[in-house]
Amino acid sequence: VLNLIGLGIALHVGWKLVHKSVWLILWCACLVVAYSPTWTLLDYRNEVSLGWADLARPGWAVLAVAGAVTAVAEAPSELPGNRRFYLRLAGWGVGALLSTLYSQEHGLCAFGAATLAVLAHRWWAVRATFVRRLLEVFRTAGAYIGGFAGGLLVWLLAYAAKGCAGLFLHTIWEMTRLEASGAWGFTPFPLRVASFDNAALLTDVPGVGGGYAWEFGAGPAVFLLTGAALLGRAARGKWDARATLMLGLLLYGATSFRVAMHRADVYHLLSGTLAPALLLAALVADLARALLRVRAVAVPLGAAAAAVVLWASPRLSFFDRFVGRWSAIARFDEVASSGEPHLHPDLPRAGDVV
Repeated sequence: VLNLIGLGIALHVGWKLVHKSVWLILWCACLVVAYSPTWTLLDYRNEVSLGWADLARPGWAVLAVAGAVTAVAEAPSELPGNRRFYLRLAGWGVGALLSTLYSQEHGLCAFGAATLAVLAHRWWAVRATFVRRLLEVFRTAGAYIGGFAGGLLVWLLAYAAKGCAGLFLHTIWEMTRLEASGAWGFTPFPLRVASFDNAALLTDVPGVGGGYAWEFGAGPAVFLLTGAALLGRAARGKWDARATLMLGLLLYGATSFRVAMHRADVYHLLSGTLAPALLLAALVADLARALLRVRAVAVPLGAAAAAVVLWASPRLSFFDRFVGRWSAIARFDEVASSGEPHLHPDLPRAGDVV
């Protein structure tokens, strides 16, 4: 259920990024399933543990970013903003808190990313003097951060009523500190300067679970391309709500990719690939609209380049499971289970204390 929720969130946000293209959102869905934590489920029979298969961890974070950006994009341009806008933004601050409580390594990154993206959009969206715009930025920040802090206070009061507030804060601090420092199970990242001097090093399979070394750099490459695209859009004065959403996802993805750098294995990598997958879909959607004008003829060079990306993406090693699973379904080797469920009332569960 959590994976279906995460997939629904990804497609909801992706729909806003692909210019409402049906073909691109279908490709985006395939990309998210094959290049995210749901990858584990595609070969569930051979996986020891499915604990990594939780697309909701990055999904809630992406929703928190998209919700806050949507709220500020639909805000009135007059100053100060109306009460409904500030309350809505505070509500999304609470949403960022819930994402943090569910997965602090993703939620905190989403909170910081959304804060910066929302304030930047609000600064450029309003038309007023420098001082009035600065005051509006403070009001906007107060609403969003206040929603996060207010929700956290209510949460702490509930823990304090049980005498556990100190334990809760200590646990959150220690987990966040270990995640952020990289000291918890850190192993060298497979891509180094030497990797680009020897092509054989790019096809190494580091850690466990699969994935070539060069594929570990796919996410950062998307971040660099997205940053360049946003800088170009800002220079042309064509900034809009979609660009702010891409900025929020870029900031969230770049900061949360630290999780993927903790250990050089596919499981940690795929926990931080939802944002780059959505950003790649947005870049391909923009690329598909690009035209090269030769005299009076418009050549759809961008569409051809986008088609190459769509053709090449299933060649990623992560798509092997996706293609294999669909092939098995098409051959009817993989069918829905039938008959009575197997019951083992005397067999303890893995999490039980025996």
